[in-house]
Amino acid sequence: PLAGNLRPPLLILHGTADDVAPVHQAREYERTLRDLGKTHQAVYYEGAPHAACMASPTRDDALRRAVEFFRKYLSQ
Repeated sequence: PLAGNLRPPLLILHGTADDVAPVHQAREYERTLRDLGKTHQAVYYEGAPHAACMASPTRDDALRRAVEFFRKYLSQ
């Protein structure tokens, strides 16, 4: 239901070693988004923990991807 109501594009940045929100949940949500034709992008950081976007060494890549994503979708 939640994915079905999603209107804006969604960026998923997820660590595969997340012990708070298991990666299988993110992958299932991504599959649902794809099946519904929702605009999204998903990046999985192998071995990264829950705070992959704030932890080195994935932080710089996550920030770059987020900026690119926002530039792409906010400039439309």
